[in-house]
Amino acid sequence: MGEEMKESIYNITVSDTPSAGWKTIYNLLTKEYVCIRNDIQLNDSLPESYIQSLLHKGILILDSSEDYEKACSEYEKMCNSDVLSLTVFLTGVCNCKCTYCYETPWKIDDLKNPEVLSQRILDELNSRGLRKVFISFFGGEPLLNIPAIYRIAGLLHQNLQDRFSFSIVTNGTLLSDKDITAWLKLGLESIKVTVDGARNIHNGRRPYKNGNGTYDTIINNLAAISGRLPIIINIVLDQGVTDISGLLNDLTEQGIKAEFDLSFRDPLYLSDEEKSNLIVFFSEELKRRGFVQHSAISHPHGAVCMRKQLNSYGCTDTTIYGCIGNLDSVLDVTGDFKSKEHIQFPYRCKDCKYLPICFGGCVDKNDCNRSLFEIMVPALLKVYIVRA
Repeated sequence: MGEEMKESIYNITVSDTPSAGWKTIYNLLTKEYVCIRNDIQLNDSLPESYIQSLLHKGILILDSSEDYEKACSEYEKMCNSDVLSLTVFLTGVCNCKCTYCYETPWKIDDLKNPEVLSQRILDELNSRGLRKVFISFFGGEPLLNIPAIYRIAGLLHQNLQDRFSFSIVTNGTLLSDKDITAWLKLGLESIKVTVDGARNIHNGRRPYKNGNGTYDTIINNLAAISGRLPIIINIVLDQGVTDISGLLNDLTEQGIKAEFDLSFRDPLYLSDEEKSNLIVFFSEELKRRGFVQHSAISHPHGAVCMRKQLNSYGCTDTTIYGCIGNLDSVLDVTGDFKSKEHIQFPYRCKDCKYLPICFGGCVDKNDCNRSLFEIMVPALLKVYIVRA
């Protein structure tokens, strides 16, 4: 390897993976990897064709500034997306009483003027010169305001056609095949439903307001629409989620095709090692059962906090939020999508090899997950690379 070349700071090396005697080098920025023998070092005399491959994958770089410049370029690209991305709160009301509901401290009014909001969205798209609109319908439970979905999606689809698409984040209890059929014609891309593991665990954490379980209703509803659109099942992890095998059995038996998103309950008072063990344990089970999951470094990884995304907002028909993770982040109460200021990731992140995963993390929390990533990332790579 020539003197001008060096290994990328974003490389993660895992020995004896995918098998004994071999190591995997994975680049967190380019999402490329190579598998080579444990005894081979990248500073050895390697064939020119192999060096060129490593350069192409970003595993080798030509100078020390290349990594950071590429990371900054990727960050700016995500902050300045050409998509107007909105999380639209349709209601603050919910038909469930989840034990960990994070929205409890905030009051969200029902969306009453879908026509007004739709026109504001069209105006904002045109004034910013953006390519398309993407909406995630949210709540409360958004399906308690189904007419608003029909109206907003109908108006935007009528005006934008394939320049508009949407998803729905729902508890899954009110899903119907009839609505899904209609919404697919209006641009529905996917739905996301939280199911916290096996029946008894889920029902204890996410019951109806009257205390009855929701699990069977959700599974039956998912079975009715499976195969028609992507279904993402979110599992909110904490020490109370001890089993997902029952859930996976039910999905398999009902023929439900779904991918998974593993997320941590917030706040979660566990050590970094305990958090890593949770993610890795369930990642291994999902992989073993043939399910894809989207957490931390799985596909795709690399995310930018909504507060940093200049064309991304949470909103009702009157209130505009800078971030849906903190509903105190009100930007306007008259429905004006005020311009956001550019936020650079913290300087302390400049030389962190995990920068491509979180790009500085949450603006409001100003936290650092490096110690968690140092434990979790190599362990997850062992799960994923074996799968690859």
